[in-house]
Amino acid sequence: MTYSFSLQVVSLVIGAMLILLGLAAALRPAQTGDRLKSFPRARIPGVVLTGIALLWSAWLLNKMPMGGLSAYKWLLYILTPLSFYLIVFYMEELLAARATGAILMLIPAMIFDAGRWHDSPTRLLMIMFGYILAVAGMWIVLSPHKFRVWTTPLVEHPAVCRTAGWFSVILGGVIALTALTSY
Repeated sequence: MTYSFSLQVVSLVIGAMLILLGLAAALRPAQTGDRLKSFPRARIPGVVLTGIALLWSAWLLNKMPMGGLSAYKWLLYILTPLSFYLIVFYMEELLAARATGAILMLIPAMIFDAGRWHDSPTRLLMIMFGYILAVAGMWIVLSPHKFRVWTTPLVEHPAVCRTAGWFSVILGGVIALTALTSY
């Protein structure tokens, strides 16, 4: 196991995050819309999220058994900061959206690792959620402008933002409840 978290802990954290993000959207749709509109091009969140995604990726690669390539793991200490520099300074367009996509691709690793050996059939709900996150993350990394396309209805229509927020709260509640009762 790469991570030492149980499926219950992972599900509770994801459920709590969905509830918090959903409450922000449901209770303050105008402010959430403004933040979503400016987020893809925001420099500071982009740099911070890129750093988190790169460090997380490097950590995962370092922990992974790579067979014959294990002799080259020392290069991570050089390539990670170099990659950070190159990404931040040469891919700054929509950097926050790209970094968000990268993090969405990394979260399922934690879900899959925690759910791999769990015997409850409800673990498949979290596995399915992990695959949805991974596909969404891949799509955002490959086409970061899709982030703006997907969030446009939330930005332009506060009622849609409020509805999506309450949906997120309900989904987070279901995930947290499932974590407390099934795992």
